[in-house]
Amino acid sequence: MAQEIINEFATRDTRRRRFLDGVWAAAEGLVYAFADAHRLPADWRPPTHWARVWGIDWGQRAPSVLQVWAVDPDSGLYLYREVFKTHCRADQLGKLARGWLDLGTEPTPLAVVCDHNPEEKEMFERETGLALTMADKTDRDEGIQATQARFDHGAGCDGVPVLPPRIRFRDNALDHTPDQFLLDEGRPTSTVAELTGYTWDPKFLRDTPKADNDHGCDAMRYVVAWVDANLGGPHGETRYGYDRDAQMYPAYLR
Repeated sequence: MAQEIINEFATRDTRRRRFLDGVWAAAEGLVYAFADAHRLPADWRPPTHWARVWGIDWGQRAPSVLQVWAVDPDSGLYLYREVFKTHCRADQLGKLARGWLDLGTEPTPLAVVCDHNPEEKEMFERETGLALTMADKTDRDEGIQATQARFDHGAGCDGVPVLPPRIRFRDNALDHTPDQFLLDEGRPTSTVAELTGYTWDPKFLRDTPKADNDHGCDAMRYVVAWVDANLGGPHGETRYGYDRDAQMYPAYLR
């Protein structure tokens, strides 16, 4: 289990019970039903031929989030690396990402989907040489529902079995030590940590998430919308090259 998340939640009862003790059913009002089925072991790495899509939510005092997702041949998503830092400018984030590419620790992403800030976008593009795509934010509710559907697993409401979840998160995906400012403020230091407290706002009659500690969740939604629009399709189909006879999923992904 990710040590940084254990440290973060060790003194906070509600989130500690949700994450450390696995009491997910007690987490009333969560937008996304994160559970053990969505977790991947810390040593998991995606096959090299899977596509990569990055998601970015810009921040300054709030965390800047850069997520690295692998996309399987059925357009399933796997978050296996992320930056979640406060006081991190777009040019600094771009230099870090350029280092991954130069060292060969990350392949060139198929797409980088970012929040709507032209100045930040331009700075990141200048440092990385990558062309960024503005996120599709036309219908937030639809984006949330599409992301929720990826969390579905087990038996459906009618008892009919459904496929395994189509979104998963690697333990210890954080690419650096937890942000000290976020720790001091008692705020989430990763996307997974955010998921356990991302709830509907009871002040609104319609389903509206609380606009707080939502930076990783926003970046995740941007990536889901892009993948659904560009790589989506029924299970068993693929929009990019993949030899299904030569490559097999590990047992825990079937």
